[in-house]
Amino acid sequence: MAKTSIDIDDLKLGEIESDGGMSLSLTSVGDMEEKTVKFNGSEAATTPFKNHKGETLEESAKEGDITIEFKVTDFTPTFVASFTDGTSGAGTGTVTFKAPDGVPAKEMSVQFTTQRGITWNLPRVSLSAYPMVDDGGLHGYMVKGRVLKPTKTGVAKYDYEYASV
Repeated sequence: MAKTSIDIDDLKLGEIESDGGMSLSLTSVGDMEEKTVKFNGSEAATTPFKNHKGETLEESAKEGDITIEFKVTDFTPTFVASFTDGTSGAGTGTVTFKAPDGVPAKEMSVQFTTQRGITWNLPRVSLSAYPMVDDGGLHGYMVKGRVLKPTKTGVAKYDYEYASV
């Protein structure tokens, strides 16, 4: 039986493969603020269809959103540009980051591994990110995403794996 986990060991991002599948070139986001990784599903939105007596005859359901969020603490311009669609550059003795117009969503693959070795694969996630800089707090970028259906046939929205014992 797979054991549940409390902490996340690592989280990686990568460009979605050209065939629409899970990235094969994932890069660790490095340090994240403690307890900020959240991967959550939600209930389906259901609509009951009732007869004249108020009895439900049929019901339709629409899948709820599956979301992920985490806060990274690496401000390296090339790294931040990779998931924000911003730009990075270098000057004389400086490195710069320029934010994109608006808050564009960027589609990427996400993979995270729990402390007990369960690896979750999210082949296609629409991510958006914004800076969080506050006095007395850990500065970083809050990254939020919505899991989307992969464009590659036969690939699930998410899967996970662990070593069987």
